Amino acid sequence: FPDGHFVQNGPNPRWVRPNAGYHPFEGDGMLHSVEIASAGKGSQSRCARYSNSWVRTAKWFAEDVAQRPLASGFIDDDMLRMGLNAALNVASVARAVPNIMWD
Repeated sequence: FPDGHFVQNGPNPRWVRPNAGYHPFEGDGMLHSVEIASAGKGSQSRCARYSNSWVRTAKWFAEDVAQRPLASGFIDDDMLRMGLNAALNVASVARAVPNIMWD
């Protein structure tokens, strides 16, 4: 097996909102890495080392300062809050699409 890294980017829940469910797409981004290497020079044994790190976005920093979640998620007990959050998500995506497509 060759030396190398396996890196996975995926959602990871950082804050749990009271009275709300959790959807896997809602988590803050986290990079998970597994490094596979020889145990030593001339050795036939292998070792693996795991590490992880948050993807530090503007939302991540804002929630870090507030020490709580600042956005409602896909699943919420309050229908009005869930509807308002869905509208904000649509507006955010609509604003970002031109930059993603033509930047």
